[in-house]
Amino acid sequence: MLHNFGGTDGIYGRFDIITTEPYNAFSNSNNNMIGIGITMEGINQNYILYKLMLYNAWRNKNQTLNEYLYTYLTSRYDYVNNNIINAWNNIINIRYLNNQEG
Repeated sequence: MLHNFGGTDGIYGRFDIITTEPYNAFSNSNNNMIGIGITMEGINQNYILYKLMLYNAWRNKNQTLNEYLYTYLTSRYDYVNNNIINAWNNIINIRYLNNQEG
């Protein structure tokens, strides 16, 4: 994943692609794919996106964004309720999926 090229800060990213395509690429590689990587210059933002991409290296099945979101929020906050999940879904839908920059 080449994200944040040039140190451009902003809340954006292709969750819809990052959630599915690395696993799909591995599944269709006849076991020839041995890893994934990310290139980022401004790493002090978008933690959720970078963790998702790197999390893909350890998955053995496809996962939905909601499944990942629950896992991420539980590890980050140690407590998850519907308000937290709804707030993050709003952030993702408004800022990430509707604000594509690259």
